[in-house]
Amino acid sequence: MSGYTHDFETHLLVEELRKYLKKLSAYDQQILELYYFRGLTCPQIAAVLCVKRNAVLARLHRARLRLRKLMEGEKVCCAA
Repeated sequence: MSGYTHDFETHLLVEELRKYLKKLSAYDQQILELYYFRGLTCPQIAAVLCVKRNAVLARLHRARLRLRKLMEGEKVCCAA
C-alpha cells in the first residue's frame, strides 16, 4: 500500500470517527479529544480539568463505551 493511499484511508477513518464524536455529549467529546487527538496523558488531562486521575480514567472508560455503542448502531444516552 502506498503512503498516499494509507494517508487517505487514515484521513477517512478519522473523519468518520469525528462524525460519531459529534453525536456524543460535549463532556465525552472533551475527554476523548484531549486523550486521542491532543495526545495528553491521564495525569495531564487531570491537571487541565482540575480533577483526579481516577476521574479521568472513569470518564474515558464511559466515553469509549458510549462511542462504541454509537458506532455499533445502538442508541446512546449521553451523560452531561
